[in-house]
Amino acid sequence: MHASLATVRIEPDATVPELLERKLALPEGGLAQVLREATPPGAAAMQFVLWGYDERYVLPLTNPQPPVPDWLRYELEQRLTFREAPLRHKDVDRLVELLAPASRADWLPAYDPFTWRVDEGLTKTGPRGQWTCCIAAAVASDLGQHRLREMSASVLGLDDVEGHTARKLRHTYRRRGRRLLHLLGAWPWTHAESGKLPKGWRADDRFLEPLEAFLLRAWEDDERLANGAA
Repeated sequence: MHASLATVRIEPDATVPELLERKLALPEGGLAQVLREATPPGAAAMQFVLWGYDERYVLPLTNPQPPVPDWLRYELEQRLTFREAPLRHKDVDRLVELLAPASRADWLPAYDPFTWRVDEGLTKTGPRGQWTCCIAAAVASDLGQHRLREMSASVLGLDDVEGHTARKLRHTYRRRGRRLLHLLGAWPWTHAESGKLPKGWRADDRFLEPLEAFLLRAWEDDERLANGAA
């Protein structure tokens, strides 16, 4: 593991999620705990630490591109640029470590509730930092329901940027982050055009049904693996 990536090991938040015993409904407010409790270990999902360790987000892959070896690395290499140039291999490698601490037999990222990584040596003005900020802006705004201005300094590193320019950059980061997560097949962005979520999306079956199907399938797979190991 690269020295600038800190690894935090924790206990899983839950076992069998109660919310799947009834029709899926999403609460108001942040979804970090809900998604952690609902998602079994090994499910096809990326993960992202927003700030601190109270806001650890599972990013379910409800509509990924067909798996290929080193799936996430391949996808990022195809999609990420910085100043019209491809990202360096080491930047892609660290983004992969950040978003996918573990992988599955089908090459998709595997949710690992024990391991969360934070890029402590991140320079927000560099290529890797810029894309991490884009993901953070989308996750914080859409799953955490944080206002963009709230995370301007602490997450996006815009404390020294003047008001109008900072506002423009915040929205640019969020738009790019949503678009990237949309292309990677991550819920909920993959089910919205260019990743821009409509008002009321949390109660919309276009978003609820794929998440529910994903979770039910993931828990069925988890149960089969448990029975096979017994």
